[in-house]
Amino acid sequence: MTEFSHRFPVIPVADRSRPSSGQQGPSRREQRSPQPPHSSSRLPALPMALVAPVGRVEVLEGRVAQQEKTLGALLEQALRIRDEVALSLRAGGPWAPGQAAASGAGWEREREARRMLEEHIRSIALIVHRLGREVEVLEAEVRMRDSTALGTSSAVKTLEMHHVTGVGDLRGRVARCDASIARLAGESRTLQDSLGGITRELTAARAALDLKLHEVEAQVGQVLARLEKESAEHEARLRLLQGECGHQVEMLDSRVKAGMEDLRAALNVAEHDGEHERQRVEHDVARQLQQLAGAVRERPEQVERRLQLQLQQVVSRLERLEEWRAGAEREAASAAQSAERLAARVTRHDKRRHDEVAALRAEYQAGFSAVHDSMSSLRAVHDARSRLEHESVAREVRRIRRMVDE
Repeated sequence: MTEFSHRFPVIPVADRSRPSSGQQGPSRREQRSPQPPHSSSRLPALPMALVAPVGRVEVLEGRVAQQEKTLGALLEQALRIRDEVALSLRAGGPWAPGQAAASGAGWEREREARRMLEEHIRSIALIVHRLGREVEVLEAEVRMRDSTALGTSSAVKTLEMHHVTGVGDLRGRVARCDASIARLAGESRTLQDSLGGITRELTAARAALDLKLHEVEAQVGQVLARLEKESAEHEARLRLLQGECGHQVEMLDSRVKAGMEDLRAALNVAEHDGEHERQRVEHDVARQLQQLAGAVRERPEQVERRLQLQLQQVVSRLERLEEWRAGAEREAASAAQSAERLAARVTRHDKRRHDEVAALRAEYQAGFSAVHDSMSSLRAVHDARSRLEHESVAREVRRIRRMVDE
């Protein structure tokens, strides 16, 4: 009993009065004060499904400790009652049968002491019986706690293994993600380098294209200046030719008019001469006829020959006049044809110059439109290539983000 009292701390009892027969010893549940569970902050970081069993185990440990304290207090109280009974018995003196008959007061004290002892024994037996039941309950709870602790420890081990496996898997995934990120970073750097090279190539191509455009524009300007110069020269030549042709036409017209006037004058003179000659011939013929009429009888044959000769001379002169008139008309017609040919030649020359100028302008417009089309196609190719590069880089970045998120 002394060893038990040394093992368990003694709780001082406030009520030192003896328990009566109707009173029972203080219950351990009445004496036990509720002990708050330990704070969960001391527990390891476990899931919520494992925190509740661990808290229950601590509550059971607190209850066992409280029961031990209560049991020690009850045993201390029983020892104290035993000491009081022993003191009361010693105060009444040793008990003997003869003295009991002589001394009624001693007998009463002894009976009271026995009654009190019986009551205390019953109370102690009841308390011990109750403590035994509570100890059984506590043992069952302890066994349950041990089984729960075993299940909890196995669950914790399983969870730790699962966590270790998950951490290893996560480390592997992180390593794979790091490798993928490094690979994608290298690919992105390669893409950036290639994009920079393409950009530099496009910049160089654009600079070369701009230089070529400047050269083409300079050449086109030179061609336009030359065309304008040639056009001005052609216009000056045309004006000169038109002036010369006009002058020649005017001269030809004046010559034709002069020829026509001369021809008319010659015709008039010829007509006048012919008329005069006809009159003279008629007069001569009449005179000769008169002479012949007088000498008809003398020389008829000679007169006839002379008349025929004179008629032939008149006919030949008339034929020469007709030939000269026909030649003058042919010269007038040839002069008119020359004027028409000259006008047609001037018209053809003017038309050819205008056609050449129009062809040069069309060629310039076609070359300029071809240059602009090539520039627009190059810009479209550059924009499409830049857009494709940006889309590929954006897809790579999105894929990296998805891999990192996974």
